[in-house]
Amino acid sequence: MAIGCRAISNGNNSVAIGVDAQTQGGGAVAMGQGSAATAQNSTAVGNFAAASGLRASAFGTNTVASGLDSLAQGSFAAAGAQNAVALGFQ
Repeated sequence: MAIGCRAISNGNNSVAIGVDAQTQGGGAVAMGQGSAATAQNSTAVGNFAAASGLRASAFGTNTVASGLDSLAQGSFAAAGAQNAVALGFQ
């Protein structure tokens, strides 16, 4: 399901909500302007948040979670390794 201008949702049960939001994997969720969830069961919530690792979660503006099962939370946080946790500005 895609909601928003230029939102793109690819993958079974994936959801993209927001301007330019994109998903690319089964169960992926992207919410926020320019957010992208590009792996299975990944979640990106916030403007320009990106989750590209399997089951990765990025919450906050300009966050990136690219490692398997990684978590990035808060503005400008980046988690790039497997099981990594990164906390940015709250």
